[in-house]
Amino acid sequence: MAGYPPTPPPPGGPPGPPDPYGGRPGHGYPQQYPPAPQQGHPHQGYPQQPYGPPGGGPPPGYGGPVPPYQPHPPYPPQRPPRRTGAIVGGIAVGLVLLLGVGGVVAWVLLRPPAAYAALPGCDDLVTGEVTDIVGLRNAEVEEQVIEEEDFAEDIHRDVTEMADCGVFRDESAGYAGDEYLAIGISRYASDTVEDGYETVRDQVADKRSGNGLDERFDEVTSPEPIPIGDTGFQYIAEFNSENASYYGGDSGGSLSYVQFADRNMVVTLWYRAPDRTGNDEKRETSLEVAEEVVRTIPEVTDVED
Repeated sequence: MAGYPPTPPPPGGPPGPPDPYGGRPGHGYPQQYPPAPQQGHPHQGYPQQPYGPPGGGPPPGYGGPVPPYQPHPPYPPQRPPRRTGAIVGGIAVGLVLLLGVGGVVAWVLLRPPAAYAALPGCDDLVTGEVTDIVGLRNAEVEEQVIEEEDFAEDIHRDVTEMADCGVFRDESAGYAGDEYLAIGISRYASDTVEDGYETVRDQVADKRSGNGLDERFDEVTSPEPIPIGDTGFQYIAEFNSENASYYGGDSGGSLSYVQFADRNMVVTLWYRAPDRTGNDEKRETSLEVAEEVVRTIPEVTDVED
């Protein structure tokens, strides 16, 4: 250090090796350890220490035999954690969703359609397709609204509106003619939707049993169910002598009678054809007309909101 002389060595001691940091750590003190081993034998300069008991061989790794490598035994496979909670939760959520969606679908499928709010007009109901089916294309469609005081209590229970539509070969003869198509329409109260229109279907079943019809005919074929509307039936009616003058003059004759329900509407159809037309043909023609009418009703009729 500047301004100070170097520290003298202790008496009788040689100076130590230079300190790489600038000092002299030895300061001339005598060495306390034996000299470091020199290059050559790794243990040169130190006494050799025996390993193991007398007469034993050298330890492994020091010139002796090396034992073969022993691999570690494989660890047993670990089972993945069971996520039963997530699985059970997912199943529960799925069931809830399935039941909810199924309930909505069932409600939509089972819910009855909205009730009709009014009667269709005869010009809308008796279309050109209908008059073509019965061969009366150019005939005029007549309409007659039935007043409420003319309703028959035993037949028209819960009816709010009625109308008759007619197409005649001979308009002057009307129902006394031998060829015509008549369609009667009855609209039942809109609240019949609350029982799924069962009230309306019961009225059709009552008519099918012959209530209020048999006295007009001498002979009636057995009513046959038809796949038209919600429920319906068809039969062939033979006029009796008392009604022959009104329904067909002195000759009497027969007609095909069809009735079906569509929501809160009941449609009754009479088809009269000349006597040369067989009953099977009358039946087929009347059913074809009924199919066209039941297709047309929802297209031309308003429904309740």
